[in-house]
Amino acid sequence: MVLCDFECMDMPEVIEHLCSRGDRGSTTPNEHWAANEIEKLMRNKDLIIENQTFKGNKTFGERLVIHLLPSFLVSLIPLYSEELAPLSSLFLGFFIFSFIVEVHWFKDIASRVFLKKLSMNILARQSKPEAERRILFVAHYDSQKKGNIFNPRFVDFMTRFSSTTSTITPLHLTFLSIVGLLFTTTTFLVHPTGNDATIHLILHVLFLIWTGFSLILVTEWTLGKTYVPGANDNATGVAVMVDMSASMTKSDWGVSKSDMDSIEFWFLASGCEETGLGGAMNFIRMNRTELKSKPLQVICLDGLGYGNIHYFTADGILKTRPYDKNMIHVADKLMRERYGEDRSFVCRVFTDGLAFTLNGFPALTFGSLDHEKLIKNYHWHSDTPENVDVEALLEARDFILEYARKLIVTG
Repeated sequence: MVLCDFECMDMPEVIEHLCSRGDRGSTTPNEHWAANEIEKLMRNKDLIIENQTFKGNKTFGERLVIHLLPSFLVSLIPLYSEELAPLSSLFLGFFIFSFIVEVHWFKDIASRVFLKKLSMNILARQSKPEAERRILFVAHYDSQKKGNIFNPRFVDFMTRFSSTTSTITPLHLTFLSIVGLLFTTTTFLVHPTGNDATIHLILHVLFLIWTGFSLILVTEWTLGKTYVPGANDNATGVAVMVDMSASMTKSDWGVSKSDMDSIEFWFLASGCEETGLGGAMNFIRMNRTELKSKPLQVICLDGLGYGNIHYFTADGILKTRPYDKNMIHVADKLMRERYGEDRSFVCRVFTDGLAFTLNGFPALTFGSLDHEKLIKNYHWHSDTPENVDVEALLEARDFILEYARKLIVTG
C-alpha cells in the first residue's frame, strides 16, 4: 500500500506506516528508521525538531538474565561444598542489590557487562520564552522481543494466580526466591541436622526450581530473534501524539489565546523504553537543566489502541511509585464526568512516565485496557495494525486532548 504524504496521514495510516517494516526493535536498524520517519511526521507543525542520540540496551531480558543466571549457579555451590557457602552468599547479596537498583531505579550495575548500541529520541518542541509552564507529551516508538513469557495462553494461566491488580507479581516471586536462596545458602553454615536439615534442603531446592523456571523463560525471550510489530504498543501512542501536536499548536482547539501563550508544548518520541526506560532516562539526563527551567507536567501515552482509556495512578515493578496527585485529581474528575466511573489503574510493569517520576517531575500515564485490565496483544506477534481498534484510538485521543485543556486551565 502506498501511503499519502506525511502531512496528511491520519492516525491509522501513521500506525500502519510505522509497522510497515515488521518491527521497531530497540537499537535495531528498524528502530533507527522509525525515528527518522517520526522526525518527518513531526515537521510542518511550527515545531523545532531535535534528534538526540544515546546508547541503550538491546532487550530488558538481558538485564534480568545477568541477575538470574549467576544467582542460580552460585546457589548450587553449597550443595557440593558447604565451605564455599560464605562466598556464594556474598555473590547473591551483590546480585540482589544490583537487581533492586536496576529494576527499581533503572540504574545500570550488573548489566554494564553488556555492550549498548545506538538509539535516539526525537524531540519536537515549541520555543516560547514568554511561556510560564511547559507540558511534555511522551510516547515510546520501539517494540519488544517476542517470547513465550508473553504467550497469551501462558499469561491467561498466570493471571489465574496473579492478576494485573495483584500486589505480588511473578517477578516479585522470582526476586523473593533469590532472597530465599541467600537465606538458605547462608544457613548452610550452621549445619542443620535431622528434620531441620530436611526442611532447609527442601526450601533451598524449591527456591532453585522457581529461579530456574524464571531463568528458562527469560533466557528464551532474551535469545529470541523476533520482535513484535508493536502496533498497539506503542505505534498508537506515537500516532496520537503526532495528531495532537497538530491540534495543540493551533489557537482554535478550545483554549484561549492567553492560556495558549502561557504554555510551551514539547513532544518526545522515545527509544529503548522496552529495555528499561532507556530513552526517557537519557532524555532527562541530557536535558535536565532545560527541563527544570520552567514548571513541567509530563503526559505519557502508551498502548491506546484497544479497550477503554485509563489513567495510571502508580507505576513500577518491585515497588510502584505514585504519580502526581494534582494530575491524578484532574484525570479522575474528568473521567467521572465523561464516563461516570473510575478508570484508574496501578501499573506493575513500567512506562516512560515512571522515569520522570523517579527524577522528581510531575507525570501521569494514559493507556487503554480491556475488560480484564490487560493490554491487548501485549508483546505478541498479534500486535499488528489490523488489531488496533480505531474507536478506542479516537476515544483516547479525544479524552487526552480534553485532559490537556483541563490541565492548562487548572494548572
